[in-house]
Amino acid sequence: MELVKACCPNCASPMTVSQCCCCACDMTLAGDFELPALAKLSAPQTALAMVFLKTHGSIRATGETLGISYPTVKNRLDEICQQLPEVEITAVEEEEDSAKTVSTTPSSHFSSLLDAIDDSTMNVEEAMTAVKRLLERLDSDDTKSSRSSAA
Repeated sequence: MELVKACCPNCASPMTVSQCCCCACDMTLAGDFELPALAKLSAPQTALAMVFLKTHGSIRATGETLGISYPTVKNRLDEICQQLPEVEITAVEEEEDSAKTVSTTPSSHFSSLLDAIDDSTMNVEEAMTAVKRLLERLDSDDTKSSRSSAA
C-alpha cells in the first residue's frame, strides 16, 4: 500500500506518519509528521520523476527510457508540478551577486526550469540547484506554518 494512500480502517480518513525510528541507534521520534510534497506523489509519478532526475533532466532521454513520447513526458511532469504547493522562491544570480525574490507556483517554476533546460539556457546542475532551493524553502515554510498553527 502506498503511504500517501493509507486510510484509517475505522473511519476512512487519511492517516499520517506519527513515528520515525532510527535503525542504527533505536532512537524514536513521535508526533504528527506531514509528508513532503514530493512524497505525496503516486508511484507512477515518483517513477517518472526518478527517471527524469537520473537522465539529468532530459525530457527526451526520459521518454526513451520509459518508452513514451516527449509531449507525454512533458505533460506528466506538468501534472506533477500542479500537485506541488505554491512557494516563494529566492534565486541568487551569480553574475550580479544579488538576490531577488519571485513569488510563483512550483508548477510554473518547474515548467520554466524544464523549458530553460530544453532551450539550453540553463544546464541541469543549475536547475537542480534551483529545485533544491525550492524544496528547502518548502520544508522551511511547512515547519513555520506547523509552529504557528500549534501556538
